Amino acid sequence: MEREQIVLLLQKYLRDTLSPKEAAQLEDWANRDAANRQLLANFDKEEWLRSELLDFHAMAPANLERESAQLSRRIIGGRNVRSLYYKWLPYAVAAILAMAIGVFFLDNDKKHNDHALSIEVPPGGHRATLSLTDGRTIVLNEATEGIVVYDDRIAYRDGSALAATIADTLVLTTPRGGQYRITLADGTNVWLNAASTLKYPAKFSGSAREVKLTGQAYFAVSEDKQRPFRVQTDAQQVEVLGTEFDISAYADDKETRTTLVTGSVRLSQAANELVLMPGEQGKLRNSIFTKKQVDVNAYIAWTHGDMVFDQTDLSQIFRQLERWYDVNFIFDNIRPEGQLYGKLSRQTNLSDVLRVIGRNTGLRFKITENQKGERRVRVYK
Repeated sequence: MEREQIVLLLQKYLRDTLSPKEAAQLEDWANRDAANRQLLANFDKEEWLRSELLDFHAMAPANLERESAQLSRRIIGGRNVRSLYYKWLPYAVAAILAMAIGVFFLDNDKKHNDHALSIEVPPGGHRATLSLTDGRTIVLNEATEGIVVYDDRIAYRDGSALAATIADTLVLTTPRGGQYRITLADGTNVWLNAASTLKYPAKFSGSAREVKLTGQAYFAVSEDKQRPFRVQTDAQQVEVLGTEFDISAYADDKETRTTLVTGSVRLSQAANELVLMPGEQGKLRNSIFTKKQVDVNAYIAWTHGDMVFDQTDLSQIFRQLERWYDVNFIFDNIRPEGQLYGKLSRQTNLSDVLRVIGRNTGLRFKITENQKGERRVRVYK
């Protein structure tokens, strides 16, 4: 039975509008596997529905933000949760089932395609290098999540010494399969995602605070009304006074995305400018700015250890997986098409992630590793 049909049947089950034939179909699906039966039983549990709706509220699309907040208050306030589904069925159930069934696939499908996914690829971790002005490159400690820049030194976040501060440009680089956090000299915190580089001064001087980014980073900028904070990428410049935002500026992506959490930012490129307010995302593609309302949680989830797909294109998902798991995807006469909605931990092994994607898309995967330790994932039907 196709997942779309399961979703439809469960929607009708919640509405109590199943025909006898549809009820028999749903019962047949539930009898095929104990996990199916458990999932169906969960829909009769008030607390489970309450929890799932709260999870949906946390991930609701931005254009539903006001109604989602009202829903959350009604859920927490103890209203009958089952009755709340009626209005939200077009939005919530498909998303909840995508996540619920996705978890079922992740937990219960390991017996399928085991040979093709027998090579375990662990998730990324705290990996980075720091390049100093004198030419030294330091491989940073994987046991700590970041470093702090002080006036006279650079130290790990646990206080252990790293290097004397050199008043010039430093470079923090994460490889594929790495991420790292840095607190700059002005107190700004930066979370650097995989395959990214941040160039920054050991000390900020002059009328502005300027850094350069390639890849992706989340910035929590320390407020300084006298000195704006500027992030330069290959395609644009972002200027703020004090705010939190995410920039994704990978060279292999077709666009640069800036997602604003708090405050305001001004994007500029040549003669073009765009101002963002909280909850908005600006895109730069082919030298043209556009903006839209988004669920910011989907774009900053990586800083909290999650992968969130909010109608995310498969091609974009595969690029994210390449960076985090340090693999290369090879497509056998197919083009990755379609979108996914769901949430997975970034600490999940790649094989389990691929099982989830495979059960939701019909794609198959085979992981191989050469003598150099380079891993490839063949994608086929």
